[in-house]
Amino acid sequence: LDNQKDIQRYLMWQQIDGAGSEYCSLQYKKRDWYLNGTIITTFNDQPTLVKYQIRCDEMWCTRHVQVTTQSGQDQQNLELIRDEQYRWHINGQVKDSLGQCVDVDLGVTPATNTLPIRRLSLAVGETAEVFAAWVRFPQLSVEVLGQRYTRLSETRYKYESRGGAFVTEFEVDRWGIVLTYPDLWERIGSI
Repeated sequence: LDNQKDIQRYLMWQQIDGAGSEYCSLQYKKRDWYLNGTIITTFNDQPTLVKYQIRCDEMWCTRHVQVTTQSGQDQQNLELIRDEQYRWHINGQVKDSLGQCVDVDLGVTPATNTLPIRRLSLAVGETAEVFAAWVRFPQLSVEVLGQRYTRLSETRYKYESRGGAFVTEFEVDRWGIVLTYPDLWERIGSI
């Protein structure tokens, strides 16, 4: 993976079923990484706008997450903070059950796979097990999700979660950002 600190990437994915798209940016500034995205999709046939902002420290550990969903007049907001003592706060309330989580996984985007990929910096053939604060959509509930990443080649990873109930392989670019997420997302542009 490219370790340059002056990364500024802008990407667009389309859902394979054609139901939505995402615009995403990845930037490094003031010793932090910022991953921001806007998704237009549907949940239960309801048109929905999702906006997220994620800030990670220099080592790719999640520090702050904001998510907003808008479906008609219904708006939901979620804020996750991982403080200096590694405690997670959900909308201002400490959530001890997330203590083992380092990453956030937004269940609506391939973008958050970048966080553990960059943080772990696995060599080809290596495997790592991690825990993520998994944000589920459309309800914005948060739970612990065990994950396993295996680096199969310079640009290919195997991803497993929920004790092997979900398994896929995907390609990434030199920045560790997903190109195609089988059956779900396909990148259609980047600069």
